[in-house]
Amino acid sequence: MNAFSECLSITKYLAFPFKQIETYNSLAELQSNYKIAKEYLETGRKICIATSLNSLELGKSFYIEAGLLLLEEKYDKAIGCIDHAIEILEQVGYGSGCAKSYLIKGKILFQSRQYESAIEYFVKAGKYYIREEIYPTLRLESFYYILKCAEEIGQLNQYKKFDDYTYFNEDQFPHLQYFVKEIKCKI
Repeated sequence: MNAFSECLSITKYLAFPFKQIETYNSLAELQSNYKIAKEYLETGRKICIATSLNSLELGKSFYIEAGLLLLEEKYDKAIGCIDHAIEILEQVGYGSGCAKSYLIKGKILFQSRQYESAIEYFVKAGKYYIREEIYPTLRLESFYYILKCAEEIGQLNQYKKFDDYTYFNEDQFPHLQYFVKEIKCKI
């Protein structure tokens, strides 16, 4: 029995619907196959709706789906999902979920070559990560994409001073050396 089927069998016996929803979202997030992940997400959403429980996990399921659609290069569907996630998570007030949603929306816009709009979302995500001093890898990713977008529209000098790049040193982020080196080359 693999880990996914074991988690799935355990999920059926969880007494709290919230834990079931959370588990289905986690299983979906770990999938690389969109169709399988979609089944987990839909199951979790049905429980959310049936129990009127936890809009936070409902919003999370939409940003997970948007991330998977981004990998599948289905940008129109991904935009719809991420907008829905942002709407739900902003109402709930779940900041880190909103920031992750902003980052995903920025990536979708970046892939769709809407660079100026993408920068807005990367800046929103980056500001949250800076303010809360959490998720430094996502902060780095936001800054990296801001520079990529600025480079595409020919305004790199304008965005070089956006963040304190001394924050991004290779010793602190050894698993992200590629991003750090590429940022340092642009700076």
